Amino acid sequence: MINESHEIDCSKWNRCSMWCAMIGCLGMSIVANFQKMNMRGVHFLGADMVLGGGVLYTIFQAKISYDLRELARKHEAYGIKHKNILLRIIISGVCIVLFFVLVGFGYASEKDLQ
Repeated sequence: MINESHEIDCSKWNRCSMWCAMIGCLGMSIVANFQKMNMRGVHFLGADMVLGGGVLYTIFQAKISYDLRELARKHEAYGIKHKNILLRIIISGVCIVLFFVLVGFGYASEKDLQ
């Protein structure tokens, strides 16, 4: 265990991340219980909750990893490697782009059905 005092406090980011994950899980339940053909609006709301919650979760986890990079420099056994931090940031960026692509195509396909 590390006995030094650190200025790094990620507890609020961890809580935000947890709430985003719960929103994503609730959205997954909504998507599973409301079929697209019967209740389109509710189904799309659930899909947006899943995708949005997942994207925010990855962003918050990447921020936590980035904030803990100083700890990785001091104590390699306890920290996160630089390449893992970079990978999490890249994955977050890809998730952001894909979120807007999927939401755009989802609503475009909805217009084609009407």
